Amino acid sequence: MPAGRASAQGSEFSGELTASHSLPVIKIVILNASGVQRQAIALIDTGSASCLVEQSIPKELGLVQAGSEEALTHDGKRTDPLYSCQFRFPDGHSFDLQAAARPMQTAALSFDAIIGMSLLRYYDVRIKALERLVTLRWLGA
Repeated sequence: MPAGRASAQGSEFSGELTASHSLPVIKIVILNASGVQRQAIALIDTGSASCLVEQSIPKELGLVQAGSEEALTHDGKRTDPLYSCQFRFPDGHSFDLQAAARPMQTAALSFDAIIGMSLLRYYDVRIKALERLVTLRWLGA
């Protein structure tokens, strides 16, 4: 289980649906163990079991490799390096985790991270397509 810092149950924050593809994204901060950080656009992905970072972020932040992970994707089976990092959400919750690094920058889509069910399970996630809004409400650990 990722380490989370507590705040009031029921705290809530919002993201948006991307203009071009109507995909749910939020702004987060990714940190290394020394506190070096960067802002990131993260895709909310309920179909992903774990969290991922764009392949350039580990070098940029000096993240420490913590092993590797085999994953089954639409392209078949692949092995990706795992890096120790922290995701800080807009509601103040921070999660220490190991995220796989994969390419996420394409001509059509551009994300810095993917947030999967390993963290989303702590939130009530609501997508309001007509309002182009995604809302996450803390449920507790």
